[in-house]
Amino acid sequence: MKNGGFARFGTEACLDLLQGGWLDMTPVMAPCHDSDTQFWHLVPVTLPARQLQLYALTSKAKGDGFCLTLDGSLVEHELHLTSCDTQISDNQLFQIKAEASAPENTTGQWHTLEPLLSIDRQQFDQMMLVVDTPPEGDGWPHINGIDFVGAGRSWGLFPEGQTGSVPAPSPDTAVQLAQMVGRWQSTTDTKEVIEFMSFGSGYLMISSYDGQVLSSDPAWFQQTCDGRTSIAPEGFLAVGDAAAPLCYAVTLEPSRLDLTYLPRGNTLTYQPAADLTQPAVTDRRCGWLSFAGPAPMTVELTDAERVWPLTTNGVEVAGLSTFGALRSDPSYAQDQGVRVTRYCGCLDMTHAGPNVQNVAKFQQKPLKACSGDKKLPK
Repeated sequence: MKNGGFARFGTEACLDLLQGGWLDMTPVMAPCHDSDTQFWHLVPVTLPARQLQLYALTSKAKGDGFCLTLDGSLVEHELHLTSCDTQISDNQLFQIKAEASAPENTTGQWHTLEPLLSIDRQQFDQMMLVVDTPPEGDGWPHINGIDFVGAGRSWGLFPEGQTGSVPAPSPDTAVQLAQMVGRWQSTTDTKEVIEFMSFGSGYLMISSYDGQVLSSDPAWFQQTCDGRTSIAPEGFLAVGDAAAPLCYAVTLEPSRLDLTYLPRGNTLTYQPAADLTQPAVTDRRCGWLSFAGPAPMTVELTDAERVWPLTTNGVEVAGLSTFGALRSDPSYAQDQGVRVTRYCGCLDMTHAGPNVQNVAKFQQKPLKACSGDKKLPK
């Protein structure tokens, strides 16, 4: 399911599914590629009494026993995959309609998805599955009105295998990219940093100089590039546009990353970027644990002392994804138009100065424990 709001800017972004950790079975937007987490099955459900043809959306990654669910009201809600094995409920049903025209700068047939809960309240404006696409919105899928500024209400429904341009990771690719995830600093210019991060079920390569992001592009491996065939099992690293990517031969060691650009053959050498100026300490920090879009999500802990970043351009600190799901009693806030979900609790962490190296445990507390603490922001 490709979103038209991104497509109008020439970007391919598809409805993806997070798996594991706190946000298990939460839909996100990610670069389109052939992955089970991006394949959605439209299960037809007929309601003869209403003369409506409706659909439930299930993910190939989880099977038809789990449906996309509107958890909460149309206005205040979250989208999750929840069980629909025994009976599909009203908050798991959508009506799919063809759009009369394609989004700007796009072609082909596009559709809207209206939840049954919106259809049932006919005296109000229609609500749709939308993505408030950047730069106006936060890039996060949710239910909203069709006239919301920057909303990507249009969805392209493509057969399996035709959803996107970036190939799905092979087992060798997944291992190699997972080992490359993190920040790498140039050995010849310390201001030059590249970062590999997981994004949905794919990966991104982010290039920056002196703290300013220069580019953020999909990254994957392929066996052939620029007329050459790789002898390595994972192939060549490809970055950018799938039709004409930049390609590199990769040599990876624990403390060194060499990227040899094809076809010129010049090699860029990087080392892990780390803050070694302050000793690492382990302690417990209590406050607001916040999640903010767009994807990749920003995760932070705010205590009485400071804000502790737990992701860097979407890359999680060690241990963050190992926690189970949090209780569904968050509070919500808006920060410069971005939806922020907050939980209250205490986090055990190891950090060197302000830089968190790993987290070990999160003990959730009632929201009033943080909202009533005068040392914490409201």
